[in-house]
Amino acid sequence: MNTRFSRFFGQGWLRWSGLVVILALLSLAAIKGVTSIAPAAAQSGKFTNFQPIGCYFNPSDKRLWVAAIAADAKYTKMDFYDDSGFFVRLRAGDGKFDIDGKDILIHPMASFDYKGAEKYQFMKFSLVVDYSASIPVGVRSEIVGFLTKFIDRLPLAVEGQVIRFNDKVEKFAFTSDKKELKDQLTKPIDYSMTSLHDALMEAASSLIQQGGTSPVRMIVLFTDGFDTSSTTYKDKANFLSSFANLVKTNRIAVLAVGVSNDQDKDLLKGITDSANGISGLYVPVDDFSKFEIAFKQVEALMRNTVIFRLPKLGPDHVKGQISFLTKSAAGNVSTVQEFDCTY
Repeated sequence: MNTRFSRFFGQGWLRWSGLVVILALLSLAAIKGVTSIAPAAAQSGKFTNFQPIGCYFNPSDKRLWVAAIAADAKYTKMDFYDDSGFFVRLRAGDGKFDIDGKDILIHPMASFDYKGAEKYQFMKFSLVVDYSASIPVGVRSEIVGFLTKFIDRLPLAVEGQVIRFNDKVEKFAFTSDKKELKDQLTKPIDYSMTSLHDALMEAASSLIQQGGTSPVRMIVLFTDGFDTSSTTYKDKANFLSSFANLVKTNRIAVLAVGVSNDQDKDLLKGITDSANGISGLYVPVDDFSKFEIAFKQVEALMRNTVIFRLPKLGPDHVKGQISFLTKSAAGNVSTVQEFDCTY
């Protein structure tokens, strides 16, 4: 195994930028069969091979961590980075530093499928699932089947929690055991009312309380968006305000898959609203036949994340620029991606 990949990368928080995360999520959303997904907005620079989701100076290893989502599968493979022509250029303050690829520790999430990878706990998520009577009887078992396949396809270096809701909220413990997660989804349950607001607040609170050492935290939601029976957060406006403040303050991404041709789009847009500083994505699916495609987007987001750990060069607390570059045998330099990074 490549030594840059196999070394454990320690713990520390990525500093998330809500706007940049939204660009990253939307770039993955253009999958055929899902309607009403806006294309990614143009970011600084003209290159779209990566979408950055954060950068952070980690004092434990004294390196600059950069997290980015690869738009092409070739950038999730170590073969690309092992090429002697790959390097990173960091502009910080008045300085410009070229960092050779061999001096960069690189961790593609898609590669965390080997035995023992689950110990890394890179990503923690709450899967919040609607078990209300509004979900048609004929598709209930099919939807649970899609969700179990979604769990099966995730990298091993994630820890998940299932939260099921009807008129009550049922919360399970976080686990990296995929069998446990799938068993939790399939336990018997009555399809009744909808405590959506309370379920989402429970998910956010769980990630805050138990996910403090995970670099990436996210809520993955499946619902039609209508709340009919929350007891703690009954009022929609108060819920939206409280939830938005919670996920923004604690850097929790929110991915919402809305299903059926009758959705509370105002609420689902509100809990994923980038204009309000939330790192989120709302995927409306009006046809249950497109449900699996929507969850493949979420899977792609998780699997295509790559962590770069760069030697920290230049002054502290600056706004810098990072460029991923390649150099040909003839000495020609090509830009793969460039973006701003404040650390």
